[in-house]
Order: sequence, then C-alpha cells, then structure tokens
Amino acid sequence: MTIIENTGRGPACPICNSTEYGSCGHLVADFDRTYGECLGGEIYDRQAEFSDLAERAFLLHLNQKTVLSVKKWGLDELWEITLGKFDPDEEYVELDGDIFQRVLIALLKDSGAFDVREGLIDPGGPSMTSWVSLLFADDPSKVIDMAINKLKIELH
Repeated sequence: MTIIENTGRGPACPICNSTEYGSCGHLVADFDRTYGECLGGEIYDRQAEFSDLAERAFLLHLNQKTVLSVKKWGLDELWEITLGKFDPDEEYVELDGDIFQRVLIALLKDSGAFDVREGLIDPGGPSMTSWVSLLFADDPSKVIDMAINKLKIELH
C-alpha cells in the first residue's frame, strides 16, 4: 500500500482526486523504485515494448561495432553500461534495470506524464520499505504511444 511518507495518507489521483488511483483511468505507471518493478498503470502490459526497442537497437550497434549516439532521458548512461557488460559471444544484451527504469520515467514525463511530488513509499515492514513513483496523465495510452515513438526516433 503506497502512502505519502510525511503524512501517512494514501495518495490521490491529481487529475480526478480519486484515492482509488489505480483504477481511475489516469495512472500511467506505478513504479517500485527500490526493487525496480512496475506495479501497475497503463505501462504495466507495455513495458516490454520499451525494453525490446532499446535491446534491439543496442544489440544492432554492438554487433556492427558502431557507436550509438543517444543523449536524451539518460539513454547515454544506459548505453555505456550495456556496452561495458556486452559479451560478443551472446546474442542478447541485458539492460540495467535501475537505469532503464529512470530512462523510462524521464521519457514518460517528456511525453506528457507527470508525477506525484510528495515522497511516496510502500511501507512493507522492517527493511522492506520501497520508494515509489506514480505517474499520471489525462490519457495514459496516448502518453505511452508518444513515448514509444520518441524512443524509436532517438534510437535510430
């Protein structure tokens, strides 16, 4: 259960003020930042589209031994980490989950999503508390479609 750390209250959707923000239709993403998981929102079933795009583009450049010049949303950091971990004997790349999540959040914000500014946590018990990010938009699917298009453009 996500709460605002300073008040102990649950957050509300900043668009419709619903405390049932997970089902009000405005939630783009619910990210557990501590464990690098996507817990819900419109992005939940579409997150793989983003990672697949990045993995394919990175692998293409790595196999061709060409440099991928990316600068937006932290993709440059993700590229550098991926480059350092790449094993040419493998037919895949593994994206760093924490950096990928930061890239995804920045990309979604750049595409029209906005976050709840209060410090959000999921108090799962001793040593189990997670930092949470919630992103919202009037039309979450439009934000995700725009983000995918922007990522395609940046990676090509």
